[in-house]
Amino acid sequence: MAKQGGRSRSAKAPNKPTTTKQTKSSSWSTTQSLLLAAVVVVIAVGVSQYGSSHANVSSDLYIPRSLPVNHKRFDIVCHMKKKSPAFIPGCHKVGKQCGRALRDQFVTPEEVVQLREIAEVGMANRSCLGGPTIMDINTGFVKDGDGLVNIYQSHPKAAPIPRFTAEQFDLYRRTIEKIRLALIEEFQLEHLYFTAPTFITRIVGNASWEPTEIHDEYWHPHVDKDNTRHYDYSGLLYLSDYGLDFTGGLFAFIDKKSEQVVEPARGRLMMFTSSKENLHQVRRVETGTRYVMSMWFTCDERRRFKNFLDGKMHVHFKRTDS
Repeated sequence: MAKQGGRSRSAKAPNKPTTTKQTKSSSWSTTQSLLLAAVVVVIAVGVSQYGSSHANVSSDLYIPRSLPVNHKRFDIVCHMKKKSPAFIPGCHKVGKQCGRALRDQFVTPEEVVQLREIAEVGMANRSCLGGPTIMDINTGFVKDGDGLVNIYQSHPKAAPIPRFTAEQFDLYRRTIEKIRLALIEEFQLEHLYFTAPTFITRIVGNASWEPTEIHDEYWHPHVDKDNTRHYDYSGLLYLSDYGLDFTGGLFAFIDKKSEQVVEPARGRLMMFTSSKENLHQVRRVETGTRYVMSMWFTCDERRRFKNFLDGKMHVHFKRTDS
């Protein structure tokens, strides 16, 4: 189990079920490929490497929605070493400086409602029959089981279609920046950059729903940095309540001999380092609808992505290993 930091204490788990310059892509087809790659919840390597390792792990720490916490921090040994060629001083951590943190009521109940309204507008014409729908408001791309569309423009030369108000864009922008600053404070960073993409994800529980491709199988254990190499810090802001808005859909960190399980709650922020020390999964949503705002940040200034939020189509960086 991860070692808990000194700023907070956690109770024993209750006996309950563990229910440099930016480079833009230049073509529509490339953009489609990029987003498909970015939204893969787990790559094939991740499935084979982690899929069987957690079957017999017991949950020895459970953070329920019903007990709000101002702050919880768990320190973990970092996977990255200081001698790594990718190490960036002032941002990357080594030794026992990596970790996970949780803050409740990070945004107000009114802001949660407003962020959900953004999701509902952007996903209005997408299927609600089951499974995940992922929306990147910054670029306009929406992905679900029926495919990939852009809600701002049908193609790059088309006139933009107004979807969101200036106030909605401003709320989204302020929320991302607030989370970036919270990560800087939590991990004592000298710098940290927003990077693409950022999502609101809606998962609808439906026992009869079946995934049509691996991208729909959101429940596999995975490591964020294995998916996208320039991800260094992850942030999840929950917009729905476990047990009220949905069942299933628990979040779990998977350690060698234990799990840390979190019940999503409206306004609850999860922050963690994105490398192999934080293998995690979202369990299958059984009923109802689960909303979460997901974003990633990088230590590499070359991977910094402008937060446009102007109602126009934008493309991501080319996926390279550099």
